[in-house]
Amino acid sequence: MHRSRPISQPLTPRTARLATQVRHLEQRLSQALGEQVWREVGIGGPDDSEQLKARIATLEQQAIDLELQPQVRDDDLAATRAANRELMAQLNRHVDRSPNPPG
Repeated sequence: MHRSRPISQPLTPRTARLATQVRHLEQRLSQALGEQVWREVGIGGPDDSEQLKARIATLEQQAIDLELQPQVRDDDLAATRAANRELMAQLNRHVDRSPNPPG
């Protein structure tokens, strides 16, 4: 039978190797569980980094497009207002040239 050693006693080389092996196995288990959780929640695993980078690029482009929409709308509105002013000026010039109705 093994007798328990006091905790304060230094580790033997075998015990140190076993402790290192346990830490290594804990890290592997943690990594495996982390990858499983990634897959289960639909994010994908670490191997999906290229797919995630592509998604990020798409979202960044959408954000740029959304930022530009107000500017495009403002430009369209300014062009519409300018066309409206020109049409109103043409209409006013046409009305000014027409003969006055008898009265």
